[in-house]
Amino acid sequence: MTDEPGIAFLAAKFDGIMGLAFDTISVARATPVWYNLVSQGLVTDQVFAFYLSTTSGSDGELVFGGVDAAHYTGDFEFVPLTNETYWEFNLDDVQISGKSAGYCQGGCHAIADSGTSLLAGPVKVVSEINKLIGAVGILTDECEQVVDQYLPQLLQDLASKMNSTAICTDIGLCPKTGKCALCELLISEAQTLLQGNTSEAEIEKVLESVCYALPSPNGESTVNCSLIPTMPDIDIVLN
Repeated sequence: MTDEPGIAFLAAKFDGIMGLAFDTISVARATPVWYNLVSQGLVTDQVFAFYLSTTSGSDGELVFGGVDAAHYTGDFEFVPLTNETYWEFNLDDVQISGKSAGYCQGGCHAIADSGTSLLAGPVKVVSEINKLIGAVGILTDECEQVVDQYLPQLLQDLASKMNSTAICTDIGLCPKTGKCALCELLISEAQTLLQGNTSEAEIEKVLESVCYALPSPNGESTVNCSLIPTMPDIDIVLN
């Protein structure tokens, strides 16, 4: 993510891997694959197209030299590029539930970067959107999974005033699982907040508060996909 105002990143896949970017940013100024396909007359039209996979994860498609009519209806709307480095263009607005969010007053620059699997943007803007759709940081999500799965044992061990390493070992997360460090951080923070005799309800509340307070590395967040039908629509307005 970036704090630079006005920069938004839209994502798909493959630019960096397949050599679909401009030669101005290619590694060691190597000729990108797409340039060679065009110069050697290997494509009918100077067009490549992505169809992003549905939830099945198995029907995505990359077409060189045209588009697959099975994957769209209507006509294409062409958007001019503003820079021949990345595929950069003007972003007119971001709308949430049909109303302008006011993020692009005066216009924003955006790129379609098929070399990343993320949607990314300015920290403040993305944080506000995440709040609206109920997204939480990746560490928060993993922490909540630990609490949900092991809550009865965590309550018992915390009430017994065991140390963080002993507790996380007792529930089987330490020393050899990927969640050992996260568990120990959760318990250590919880023990700092807990004082004196504490009820199970209070312990559970503290555990939840610690999860929500964990920082998100690189601003990465996640949502519960089963809740997508209840989330507001987010529209990216171009041209």
